[in-house]
Amino acid sequence: MKNIFEKIIDNEIPAYKVYEDSEVIAILDINPISYGHTLLIPKKRIENFVDSTEDMSHILKILKELSLRLKEKLEADGITIITNNYYGQEIKHLHFHIIPRYEGDKFDDSFNHKEMDLEKVYRQIM
Repeated sequence: MKNIFEKIIDNEIPAYKVYEDSEVIAILDINPISYGHTLLIPKKRIENFVDSTEDMSHILKILKELSLRLKEKLEADGITIITNNYYGQEIKHLHFHIIPRYEGDKFDDSFNHKEMDLEKVYRQIM
């Protein structure tokens, strides 16, 4: 069964496409976090970034180009790029959120920073 991104890629449902080539599509998010919130989606169904064996060079090139374009055209103060893997991934199809940031947008408030034992974390990772 096709997911919503595959339906958009196949033009079965409409979307505001801001970029498209043979490998990727970029659309405006229908439930944006900020003005200009865009999703970059590979046309090939890749479930997530972490498990992918695909060459990501083209996707990352377009991600950078779109980020710069949104920052310039929308006069954003910065860009936040997010992709979820497993947890928080509502649609099991790799996609990157390109979120233009504006002074005072309070987006950082959603990151609840915590104090923790960094030495313990380091030892666990290493």
